[in-house]
Amino acid sequence: MRIMLLPRKHGSLEHNVMVLSAEIIPLIRRTPKNLEELYLLIKQKKNIDLGTYFDCLVFLWLAEIVEMKDRQITLKD
Repeated sequence: MRIMLLPRKHGSLEHNVMVLSAEIIPLIRRTPKNLEELYLLIKQKKNIDLGTYFDCLVFLWLAEIVEMKDRQITLKD
């Protein structure tokens, strides 16, 4: 399955990287999480695979929303 970044007219938003990335932000808002801990949380909530998870993290990083500090993923100041 190909993961889409931009929504399409007939595409499912359930698998959209931007939508899934938006689900990650509240999980790290209060406390930073390490890669594995965050993956387990989002997998439980949205049942995504590891590749999609990393696509979401790369999208959030490129958009300068998250950063890595001391092996923890945090929201950028």
